[in-house]
Amino acid sequence: MIYNITKTELLKYFYNECSPSVSQLIEMELEANPDWKKYLNHLQNVQNVCKVDYKPNDTLVNIILEESAATEHQSL
Repeated sequence: MIYNITKTELLKYFYNECSPSVSQLIEMELEANPDWKKYLNHLQNVQNVCKVDYKPNDTLVNIILEESAATEHQSL
């Protein structure tokens, strides 16, 4: 199966919101995709700087994803 991982999936992966199959695919392919690692590291850095100690609720994640959908690239 060919599946293009987008920033949306990576964002969901970061917050443990993606499906188990997508999560597994990301974990298997993470070492071969430095752009994915860079994006996930960036998210971690932002979270550390902002000292966010909570997981956003699904509504907040959906709002963020809807707002970013217009500029999203289909594949990294």
